[in-house]
Amino acid sequence: SFDASSWKKLSNQKGSNPGGMYEAPDGKKYYVKFAKSNHHAANEILGAKLLEAAGGGTLTYHQLDLGGGKKGVATEWSDKQLFDFGNPGHLKEAWTNFGPNAWIANWDVIGEGTGEAMNQALVAGKMTTMDTGGGLEFRAQGAPKGAAFGTKVGEFDTLRSKTPNPNNGKVFGAMTASDIWASVEPVSKVTDQQIHALVDKYGHGDQAAKDALAQKLIARRDDLTAQAKALLGEAPAKPEPKPEPKAEPAPEPAPAAAAGAPKPSELLQQKASTN
Repeated sequence: SFDASSWKKLSNQKGSNPGGMYEAPDGKKYYVKFAKSNHHAANEILGAKLLEAAGGGTLTYHQLDLGGGKKGVATEWSDKQLFDFGNPGHLKEAWTNFGPNAWIANWDVIGEGTGEAMNQALVAGKMTTMDTGGGLEFRAQGAPKGAAFGTKVGEFDTLRSKTPNPNNGKVFGAMTASDIWASVEPVSKVTDQQIHALVDKYGHGDQAAKDALAQKLIARRDDLTAQAKALLGEAPAKPEPKPEPKAEPAPEPAPAAAAGAPKPSELLQQKASTN
């Protein structure tokens, strides 16, 4: 983690959480967020690392040491081009971020309003999710999601709807089944081992809490993949048919006795009478 005690503040907060633009002694600029808790800080950083693993555009995140055992979040500052709803290219580039953000339940993937309030922007030529604080276990302003963050990915539908956030529907509502699968497929390829490793490194809590979160993310990956494939019309793979056992050939019937031939019992009687 970084020690930000010697950083110079350049501007005030831009989002819903306390923070601002800061400059490190080496001249590098960061946007700093003073998280509500260490859990909130870990949650946001982990969300960004999961997005990155799934091919989503995200900023470079660092954990900050704020002193007194408190942690914060710093993202490396980069120039950006604001998202434009009227630009078809911007819309299609944002579609690549649908699957990864649905996976981590980032309800704030698009943001509300326009301009600086948008949570999508072009950074170094890539459409980028500027803030992952609304993903995983917490809402954008810090309230816990509780059971709303479960093993089923309801965001597969809600992020394409104009309710509760009309901006989501404006951006993702026109995606075809093929567009959706192109966005979800990279999520489907994130392995169990990758998920456990990221949660172990960046997650909050004891090992039992980390294991439970990793298992939830694995279940969400699988559910999201299944929903996208179903929309695409892909039937689940059918098992290979088992070969039927070969029937044993029926025994051949004994040859019928020739007409007029004596029966075995008659032959025995004839043999006895000659003795």
